[in-house]
Amino acid sequence: MIHRIFIAIKIPGKIQDQLLGICRGFPELPVRWTRKENLHFTLLFIGNASDQETAEICKAAKKVASLHPRFSIEINGIDYGPEGKLPPRMVWAKAAAGNDFSEMRRDLEKEISNLGMHLTSEKKGPMLHATLGRVRAWQWSKIEPEERPEIKQNLSLNFIASSIEVMESKLKPKGPDYTVLEEAPLEQ
Repeated sequence: MIHRIFIAIKIPGKIQDQLLGICRGFPELPVRWTRKENLHFTLLFIGNASDQETAEICKAAKKVASLHPRFSIEINGIDYGPEGKLPPRMVWAKAAAGNDFSEMRRDLEKEISNLGMHLTSEKKGPMLHATLGRVRAWQWSKIEPEERPEIKQNLSLNFIASSIEVMESKLKPKGPDYTVLEEAPLEQ
């Protein structure tokens, strides 16, 4: 069987609620909002993997996680993304994490690459983002530029990442369904 795999950090429920509460303040936006249970920060998108490859990815994630400490993530803003793209493709929450995160992601990329898997890092360096919603481009283009809502907001929402998750994505007409295949705890 083939699985569509990525590695992520789940966002805690309380912070998910805060982010979605902010999004509800923009009901006029032509956006398909992400379901609460799907909010996460993608570390690595791997793509299609067999059952055996998926098992190896899970082992690699556990190995790397066990060698790295928990780290803090600060969600510092909401904006359209990617920057400078019109129409924007998404509304996202931007975040930052420190050196512990960068080292862990580098080691994770190396370990997964050693398995012979092709990787796509969501974002190089310490900047992270979580997709809050996908902009419906054809509806966006119908809104006059001066009437497009400004959504940029500065935030300071912090949490400690205590694990990384190997996740499977199943694409469906109403949006993807994500399933955690392996939770890999970070070192305490």
